[in-house]
Amino acid sequence: MLSHRLVRPYILRGLSMRKVCVTIGYKRYVMEMEDAMQFTALLANSEVYEQVSRRDAEGGVTHHVYDIGLAEGFSMNLISGSLYQMAKLAGKPVKS
Repeated sequence: MLSHRLVRPYILRGLSMRKVCVTIGYKRYVMEMEDAMQFTALLANSEVYEQVSRRDAEGGVTHHVYDIGLAEGFSMNLISGSLYQMAKLAGKPVKS
């Protein structure tokens, strides 16, 4: 019979393999759940900076900083450990 001490670390290791896929715009980033939560909190407290080129006669550039909360195109999805391992094994896709 297996002892509780032997089984528990295996279960905890399996849970730690879960990853979160964070999508911002057209890019997806994979990270640990705890890191994703911290990242989301930081992103929610940040402001957007934009540099806009003017096309009128004066030309030049204007600078803008404003708050939008979480950015449009932002989402988070859980990824199972097995899916993460399979995708990691496949590596970067080869473009033909």
